[in-house]
Amino acid sequence: MRMNTKTYRIRDICSIKSGKRLPAGFDFSAEPTEFRYIRARDIKAGKINLDDVAYIDEVTKKRIGKYIINAGDVAITIVANIGDIGYATSDCDGVNLTENAVRLTAFDESVVFSKYLAYYLGQPSMKLYMENLAAGAAQAKLGIYKIEKIKIQIPNVSIQKSIVDVVEKYDNLIEVNNKRIKVLEQMAENLYKEWFVRFRFPGYETAEFENGIPKGWEIRKIGEISSIKAGGDRPPVFSDSPIEGISIPIFSNGIENEGLYGYTDKPLVKSDSVTISARGTVGYVFLRRVPYVPIVRLVAIVPDKTVVSSLYLYYYLQRDNVIANGTSQQQITVPMVIRKRIIVPPLAIIDQFGRIESPIWDAMDELKKENDNLIKQRDLLLPRLMSGKLEVK
Repeated sequence: MRMNTKTYRIRDICSIKSGKRLPAGFDFSAEPTEFRYIRARDIKAGKINLDDVAYIDEVTKKRIGKYIINAGDVAITIVANIGDIGYATSDCDGVNLTENAVRLTAFDESVVFSKYLAYYLGQPSMKLYMENLAAGAAQAKLGIYKIEKIKIQIPNVSIQKSIVDVVEKYDNLIEVNNKRIKVLEQMAENLYKEWFVRFRFPGYETAEFENGIPKGWEIRKIGEISSIKAGGDRPPVFSDSPIEGISIPIFSNGIENEGLYGYTDKPLVKSDSVTISARGTVGYVFLRRVPYVPIVRLVAIVPDKTVVSSLYLYYYLQRDNVIANGTSQQQITVPMVIRKRIIVPPLAIIDQFGRIESPIWDAMDELKKENDNLIKQRDLLLPRLMSGKLEVK
């Protein structure tokens, strides 16, 4: 039985307010302040992520103070990655918003529940619709006048809230897992710092130091202790999602979804390794614990396991990254990686570190898999609930 819905334009159920760019000559604060600034990249998958939020100083805040987002608002990116949605939780209340996004606010609560609208607009079909709506200019942009005309079909508010209650159960489980992952990440990083930054490794009490490092430790070039592969072209066998026979991940540059680009049938890198984004979003370092294919804008480093582990190499490069060069566009080249010098502890210490760290990473991988399954279940359930094909009880 089809659910009864009514059709509204966005302008009929809420207001649309723009964000604001930093004034000319102003820049983000190098240190955290009490004034935060949400960028377009912080808005994704229905959420506004404040983990890597930018900061502004008090003078800048006074200049753009009214361009904020409030709890319960819905943010929409309007350039570049157009149509990404983020629901503003209480943590976002009063935070400044980029000019590359708008916020839906002042909702007619007799007609629409804002969290439901965030879920509705966050559907892949709506993102595609907004991307097409933004096209046509030299630079695609989803202007406010275009958003105002978007039509949505929604049931009564009580049904909207019932649907949100169902879907939020999945989001809450995902959030709990994400918090557990962060705790594990911090545990793993703290162990690295304790052993290899503060040099409080097993047996450090009797260790002798020479030139700032323990005796027996070496300084080696990465090219001497690993093989280095530059990413190539996209493989001829390709799928946007994993299917039978085509489930080997393809990675490129960038931080979103850890640089996942797609899937293919055969790996080029079969053992644990480290990748560095080489162009565009330069310098992001990831540990790869599955067979995969690196493509353009990525450098893969496969360590010689008789000398060093991928785990140690990952943490070392996270803290002491390869410096990008170039003027018009920064880049990291294979020769730069080959020449990069790192401190290499004795293999016995590397192995002992790995025996402690690997189970932590295994636990994180399991939680990520669980989240992937929860996301798939949620995304299959949501359109069925919104269409009325699945009744809300």
